[in-house]
Amino acid sequence: MFKPPEPPPPWNRTFYANKFAPSCVQLTDPASKTPFPQDEDCLYLNIYVPEKNINRRETSVLVFIEGGGFVSGSVNNFPAQELAAEGVIVVSINYRLNVF
Repeated sequence: MFKPPEPPPPWNRTFYANKFAPSCVQLTDPASKTPFPQDEDCLYLNIYVPEKNINRRETSVLVFIEGGGFVSGSVNNFPAQELAAEGVIVVSINYRLNVF
């Protein structure tokens, strides 16, 4: 049984979110040449915004949820930076997969 999320520890400095959180636990192909960290603590979202000034009223927002039939996948491989460079705000989330 899953437990509810816990609040993050308090901080009073700038939080540099420059690394991906682990992907959710899933079955992986043993022949995969690009293993990635997995953990049950995986329910995070990523937000990408354009570096240039944007008109907030006319900016497109894309929310990306990885496909994979609730069996496998991770947003950590999605090229959100490229969309943000084109002026799109991108939000991507990981979710629990399969029996995990």
